[in-house]
Amino acid sequence: MKEHVKGKAGNEAGDERPEQSIDGGPQPKKKYPKRGKRYSRAQKDEILNYSSKNSIAEASAKFDVSETTIYDWIRTDKRRNTDGNIGDFSGVDDDPTTIRDNKILAMWRQHPGYGPSQIRHAGRYEFQGLSRLQVLRRACPDPEKDRAFLESLKGRRDRYKKPDQLPTMGVARQLLDKGFTDFGLDVVDPKGTLRTWLSSRYTPEAIRQGLAIFATQRAKGRLRSETAHRYLVKVIQNCQDEIDLRQQEDLLREYAELEKRGMLRELEREYELLKAQCDGSGPTNDLAFQLSEKAVFGGMILQRSFWKAKLKRLLLKSKDRIDSVIRHIRRLFEAHWNDRFQLINHLIAWSSGLTA
Repeated sequence: MKEHVKGKAGNEAGDERPEQSIDGGPQPKKKYPKRGKRYSRAQKDEILNYSSKNSIAEASAKFDVSETTIYDWIRTDKRRNTDGNIGDFSGVDDDPTTIRDNKILAMWRQHPGYGPSQIRHAGRYEFQGLSRLQVLRRACPDPEKDRAFLESLKGRRDRYKKPDQLPTMGVARQLLDKGFTDFGLDVVDPKGTLRTWLSSRYTPEAIRQGLAIFATQRAKGRLRSETAHRYLVKVIQNCQDEIDLRQQEDLLREYAELEKRGMLRELEREYELLKAQCDGSGPTNDLAFQLSEKAVFGGMILQRSFWKAKLKRLLLKSKDRIDSVIRHIRRLFEAHWNDRFQLINHLIAWSSGLTA
């Protein structure tokens, strides 16, 4: 068994420490790295301040520190900087964005144990320095305003809610009760639910017509099954559709007449402007030619009829102009041939006295 005896360690770092065995045989030598000089925070600040006022090379020569070490200190201080300064070393980077990012990163490094509640109030790099709570308040609307808005909507809906039943429900229900009793349909609607629904949706006129049609069919021996009431419901619905259609037809006629009067007023104004512009100085200012063009190119039947009537009134006073107007219409190649033909036909009939 061999025993190892350690040699005496040197005073300086890096000295070799030979090991010898009992028999004096050679042993492998171990080398330890030299330990560098340590600098306090105050010494680093002094060196950095001197390098910022003079140069890094001068600071390295004066304080016997390598330039690489000074550059490492500058980078480290820039990463840890929370206010944009390194002692008095403020000229390294004055970019506001860099200063902001450094502050956020420094706060994050100083408080690695922050939980969700603390992080919500801390500035975030991805939010340009804003906290999560600030971002949420800016992005999300005020819940109180939303609640007030929804309540106002609900109030308007309640105020303008459509009625669930017609004002003629009472009369319609009396008709249905009489009909159901006469036809023996009470057994299929003992609680009156179907009659209530029908009377609330359909007018007495539709119900009266439906009951009359149902009675005539039942008198012929039909509609005797348990589902006969379905036929009655369908007949009432169809009668109501016919009544609504007649009312809609009357309203359409009324609105169409109103629209017609409005369009005629617009056409009359256009005709007065055309008369003022046409002074007869040339073909483009000839009133008969302009009226014939509008009669040919009119898009609506009402427009064509209006311009045709104005043209007729003008040409009946001067029939010698009819041939020239016909030639002008014949040269309107942009218009469809049938439109030109029909207008020429009217002009010839007017000149011949075939139409009033």
